[in-house]
Amino acid sequence: MKKISSFFLIIIFCLMLIGCKKNEIIEDDKEFINLYYEYYAGYESDFVGIDLRDYDNAYVLGHFKGFVSFEYFTKNDKSDEVKEKFTKWIELNYNKKTTIFLIDDGSNIVPKVMEILTELKYKTVYGSINGYSNLLKANNNVIDIVIGGEGCDC
Repeated sequence: MKKISSFFLIIIFCLMLIGCKKNEIIEDDKEFINLYYEYYAGYESDFVGIDLRDYDNAYVLGHFKGFVSFEYFTKNDKSDEVKEKFTKWIELNYNKKTTIFLIDDGSNIVPKVMEILTELKYKTVYGSINGYSNLLKANNNVIDIVIGGEGCDC
């Protein structure tokens, strides 16, 4: 009997380790939009969408409602400095259980940020690698598009 209960405890522990973490790139734009919408529409809670595009030349010109901006790279940033700045920002604002959605402009920033979030032990991260413009085409008016920056009530 003791062997059986130990066996089940080990199985449960393994399932918890596997099931509690989900960091994945979603290549299908409609799938990404629909998954984000499930969270955004209130079916899930404790989530954030992070838009990694250039703040002045992209984000303020139009972004998905509910996404916050973190301009990951600027022209003069060194990658270690950017990583440190992002790490401090994410840890100050979001706990490890927060589900995170990432988008960029298609310039391959999402996989880099997903690596950082995995290192930091964030449990659930979804990233789109096709860029905002492709997501916008797939959106089909599912998620509102907001124009503006800080204080845009988005």
